[in-house]
Amino acid sequence: MKGGKTQRGCIKNTPLDFANNNPTGKSCLLYQRYEYIPLDFIKARVIGISKEYFMNRFERQLALPEMNEQKQEQLRSTPILIVGAGGLGCAVFDALIRAGAEHIRLMDGDTVSLSNLHRQILYTPFDIAKNKAASAVQKMKQAFGEMPEVLAYSFFLTEENAASCIQSASLIIDCTDQTNARTLIDRFAKQLNKIWIYAAIHGYETQLAVFRPNEPHWSTLFTGTQAAAPSCSEQGVWGMIPNALGYQQALEAVKLICDLPGQLQGELLHYNFVNHTQYRVRFAPKTTITKTVPTNGYEENLNELEINALLKEKKCRLVDVRNANETLASPWPAERIPMDSLYEKAKTWLRDEPLVLICHSGYRSRLALETLKEEFQFNEVYHLKGGLVQCK
Repeated sequence: MKGGKTQRGCIKNTPLDFANNNPTGKSCLLYQRYEYIPLDFIKARVIGISKEYFMNRFERQLALPEMNEQKQEQLRSTPILIVGAGGLGCAVFDALIRAGAEHIRLMDGDTVSLSNLHRQILYTPFDIAKNKAASAVQKMKQAFGEMPEVLAYSFFLTEENAASCIQSASLIIDCTDQTNARTLIDRFAKQLNKIWIYAAIHGYETQLAVFRPNEPHWSTLFTGTQAAAPSCSEQGVWGMIPNALGYQQALEAVKLICDLPGQLQGELLHYNFVNHTQYRVRFAPKTTITKTVPTNGYEENLNELEINALLKEKKCRLVDVRNANETLASPWPAERIPMDSLYEKAKTWLRDEPLVLICHSGYRSRLALETLKEEFQFNEVYHLKGGLVQCK
């Protein structure tokens, strides 16, 4: 580009002036650069997506044998509600927009803070104090075009708005670590016959599941235990982990919308980022996990005092399913066998030996209980309801 001339579709020597986004209000001319904007992209933003632009933008995913233009259009037009625009929500929203989804409601009433920036990839220091959902939507529209059905819901999910927000979506993606919001998603998704994708983080460990109508739901798996699970702000998290999990959620959404193989169904996927191991836990049949007293005549969800009484009454194998790096003290001298090696160890145990399982907040021990009973046919399994955080 000699003599100041530019190529077609190219803007030469463009100054980047961030004065409007600079919190100080002073002009902030950072540098100058050559910025190339393809003509196809300009046309797509002005007159709509052309066939050529469509094929070029999505050619890599359309080359997959299970994909076609009809499925790509289905992805574009399916209404999706993303609840939460934090670490998970940023990754999910980014991935789905880039994949071609254009009917998304991104919901979050929170504002960007400095501590968010290490993991919430759509925000910069210029976004501090701005609403998360509005800022994220604005950025993606600036990058990929107007997309009139991509909207920011700059408020939290509440009892008052949950029904209308969830009713208008075909798929709900849970990207919040707030128990109240997750409980609302679960309840209204069940009432309105909706599918939703669950994800949770506990330090270096993640969980992923898809909850469908007429299958066991989140509330039946985690009632009484999930409230004890700490949030990212309480327990800490590396920024890479929510982003990796968010992209897993987005991929599971694409599988559901485009009817692709390998969908999660009736199982919880657990991944450990410390040693890169994973395992799947099959949901127990709803008829067994919703009973107060199981058909074999004993109560399996015990508190601290009840476990003490049980250990005095009979000899039990006491197993702590937490990872080695978890340090919260236990009132009992239990075997430390993390979940990723528990089932291999369990193969060598006698099936009529009573087992007592404990963990940090109770949800891992509950899942292990269901698996050991259903898949391994153990006769008598108990767990610490609410986990060690409930112990005095």
